[in-house]
Parts: sequence; C-alpha cells; structure tokens
Amino acid sequence: MEDEKCHIFIHHQKEAYLLLSKAAECRKLTDQGLPFHDRLTGLYNRAFFEEEINRLNSSRQLPISLIFADLDYLRLINDALGHEEGDRFLQMTAQVLKNSCRQEDIITRWGGDEFVILLPQTPFSTAHSIGQRITQQSQAIKAKPVPLCLSLGIATKEREGQCIKEVMAKAEEAMYHQKTMKDSKTQDFILSSLKKTIREIYQATGNHLNSFLYIRLHQLAGKALGLSEEQLEQLYLLATFHDIGKVGLPWEILRKNNTLSPEEWKKVKLIPEIGYRIARSLSHLAAIAPTIFSYYERWDGTGYPRGLREQEIPLLSRISSLINAYCAMLTQRPYAPAKSPAEAEKEIILNSGQQFDPELVKLFVELNPSTLFSQNLLRKNLQAR
Repeated sequence: MEDEKCHIFIHHQKEAYLLLSKAAECRKLTDQGLPFHDRLTGLYNRAFFEEEINRLNSSRQLPISLIFADLDYLRLINDALGHEEGDRFLQMTAQVLKNSCRQEDIITRWGGDEFVILLPQTPFSTAHSIGQRITQQSQAIKAKPVPLCLSLGIATKEREGQCIKEVMAKAEEAMYHQKTMKDSKTQDFILSSLKKTIREIYQATGNHLNSFLYIRLHQLAGKALGLSEEQLEQLYLLATFHDIGKVGLPWEILRKNNTLSPEEWKKVKLIPEIGYRIARSLSHLAAIAPTIFSYYERWDGTGYPRGLREQEIPLLSRISSLINAYCAMLTQRPYAPAKSPAEAEKEIILNSGQQFDPELVKLFVELNPSTLFSQNLLRKNLQAR
C-alpha cells in the first residue's frame, strides 16, 4: 500500500540509508495541525517541503538538486477562461511533473503558479535531464486555447558548506531568467495558438470573411486617413485579434443559430472585456487592448460594453468594425444570406450616423470596395485555372 512505502536513498558510500516514510511524515505533520498536501493538485505543499528540506539537508544526501517550475501566463488563462480553467492548467502541470520525475523526488506546489522539486542525491546533470523531460511532456500536451508553457530553473548543492536557501534562490533566479529570455518566443507561440482557435471558431460559426478584401480595406483606409506606421500595424493586429475574447465563450453559445437567451446574450457581451484582458496580458497586443474593448461600440452610443458614442470610440475601433461589418455581409452566415457588394455598401450607408462614423462611411464609399471585391474574385478565378 502507498502508506507503507518508504523513501530509500543511497549516500556516496553506497550504504543504504532508510529515511522516514512519506506516510510517517504526513502523520507527523497532521499531528502538528499542518496540512501537507495542496488540495487542488494533490502535490505536497510548502509546509511539507520546508520540513523535508530541513531534514534532508545533510552531507549524506549530497548532491541535492532543486528544480523551480513556473506555469507561464496563468493570469491570461484565468482572465480569458475563468479560474476553473486556470485550475485545470495547474492540475495538468502537476501531472506533467509527476510523470516526469522519479518516485523519490519531492514535488511541491510552492504557491500560485510556481512549483519546486527537491531531488536528493541527484547531480545537476541528472536534474537537467529531468528538466528536459518536463519540457518535452508539457509541449506534448495539446492544451487549448493556449499551449501549456513552463519555465524551469535548476541549481545543485554540491558541498556541505553551501547554504541550501541560497541554492534555492539560485534555482528560482534561473527560472525567472528563462521566463524573461523566452518571453517573446512564448508570446508568439501563444498568439499563434489563439489565432488558430479564432479561425476554428469562425469556421464552426460560418463566419468566413474574404481575407484578401478584409485586410486590403484595412490597409487602404489606414493610408487614406494618414495613419502612422505604428497605427497601421495596430490596425492590422486589431483586424486579426478583435474577436480574441470569443475563446472564453462556451462553444454551444458560439455555434447557436437561433435567438440567444438573455443569459447567453449577457455572456456574448463579455467578448470585448475578455479580449481586453487577454490583450493586456500580452505585451505584443497590449497597445490594442483599448481598441478591442471598444470594438462593439456604436456611433450613436447604443453599443457595448460601455455605451461610448462618436469620438469617444477609438478611431481604430471605428475603422475596423465598419470594414468587418461590410465583409461579414458578403459571406453566407447561419442567420443571414450573403449580400452582394452593392447591397452591403448600401447597408453601411443606411447605418451611417447610427452604427458607423459618418465621415468614415464617406471615406469607405470612396475606396470603392465593390471593385476590390471583383478584382479579388477575378484573381481567384485565374489562380484556379
């Protein structure tokens, strides 16, 4: 039985050294009134770890290695999907650590999104191999809508005179260093995963935009308005990620073709808020977070989530939401048939001063989107031949 299992370590003279069993240690902590397991993950908690490291910090256990692990972007997961989903990611992390470590390793949830593993009689090279196994197993998990990303730091106490607390601090510092060094790459990975999820949502809900026309109209409108290169880049990001908040909604709501209930509509109205929180958590998207938040506002003040009106709505939000509405009307949707370019343009004009900025509507008409649409169809026909 598990309660009868003992930790057996062999010190450098190859003599068997029998430690107290896990069960005995657990009973000891229980007698002291201390919980010894983290309820969410089932791993040991910080109180148990501190007892163990004090007990194992002896010359017989050298070398002693420590691995610090951090679940990247837990705040983003909590913000986008809720704390229940954040808890699921923490549980996935705990399972990866269990699967990657040896039976005698002591795996602890240190707190929040951090974990620490104590490896007695383990040289740095072995700890490094275990770290690589952790990374490989985490990458093998196909988590959605964002990947499971972990940052690791490793340090080893090799001499009796070394302070174990300093070794711990060194491992934690190494973890934060790795987290900082790979931050940009991790964000690119997360953005790619989010973009893929958004495409899947569009496909499942029948929201197939003409991507060439959609992006080209953003470029032309931005240049006609004299936007800077930085603003043009932000406009492109907004066109791509304005619906990023949809990753936080249940699929049954996103796929629903008939009328939404009041409770479901309340959840749909959270899309810009969820998107804002996600964008704010990623430095690559932080600049467009306010425009994502304002994407579903209307010129007449009847939009959501804040009921902004006219110039209160960020310019980039006004531009992109108009173009998005036009391109959406050109496609077959579950709740509406596709319109012709002329019909879609007429609808935009009818909503001038209500849903859309009147000056932007005038500019949009001058861009002659119908011609662009025809050119795109001609290009596709030629490519098909």
